[in-house]
Amino acid sequence: LLLSILAPACALIARTRSAPRFLVSLGAIIGLMGMLLSSLACWGFRWPVGLATTAVLAGLAIAVAREEQGATVPAPSQPTGGVPTVNVRYLQACVAAVLLFYAPFGIAKFRAAMENAKGLQTMDQAERAKGQERDRLNRAAAESFERAVAIAPSFLTSHYKLGHVYNQLGDTTNTIAAYERLRAIDPNYADLPLNLAVAYANQARTLTGTEKIAWLEKAQVPALEAAAHSWKPDGLLSVANTLKELAQAYDEAGQTEKAVAARASAIEIYDKVLSYKPKTAEYREDSEKAAPIAREALGKLR
Repeated sequence: LLLSILAPACALIARTRSAPRFLVSLGAIIGLMGMLLSSLACWGFRWPVGLATTAVLAGLAIAVAREEQGATVPAPSQPTGGVPTVNVRYLQACVAAVLLFYAPFGIAKFRAAMENAKGLQTMDQAERAKGQERDRLNRAAAESFERAVAIAPSFLTSHYKLGHVYNQLGDTTNTIAAYERLRAIDPNYADLPLNLAVAYANQARTLTGTEKIAWLEKAQVPALEAAAHSWKPDGLLSVANTLKELAQAYDEAGQTEKAVAARASAIEIYDKVLSYKPKTAEYREDSEKAAPIAREALGKLR
């Protein structure tokens, strides 16, 4: 359907006699096709971007067709030549079909966006509140984010913020559930590996023995993934602490070789915290807070 709209549009634009209109139209098509292709890499935004791209391309085809036909196409009694004609009604029917197909997705995205915005506003209020009021606002924010993902399951931001709010409430089970749903949709979502590792480690702290080790091993995978792609001091410190806890759990279970390997990984990450050279005031402050903790931990591990 998209190609059936794009082909006559390109044909008309290629034959236009106006250089400015040709360049503008060509730029619009290239930009819109770029949007469409880039949206394929991000599964959550494929519907709204696809709808916008298709609608604008169709509108462009219709606009160019009408202008070119009105200006250059000869009367029916004369020989046909020059700019090719386009069945505008066919193109309009294509647009209508696309709109009918995409409308439910667009409406769902809009409703989800409204719930997400409400959740973000409530979450901001919770960050300024204290005690029971803070918990009440976080629960209200969670309800908004839950409604958003129920309406549009691919709404990535709501999954991420839902995990954050549940973490603030100390609800580790739902925190993990939210982050795992997000990972299933978009494994490359920013900061997700670190947050998931922290959630797994929090779950491990409620357990003992082999169950604790199992959760810490589960945390190890996203933790190392986060450390490989991040230089944020606080994030690296969380990763190193998780690996140190895993080494301690291995020691308690008598798994010496695994304990040595986990301890070596923790030392490497702590060294990375100390070698970090911040370039912004925010990261400089984080680095100053993290460095003493890393030095103390290294003193105990070495």
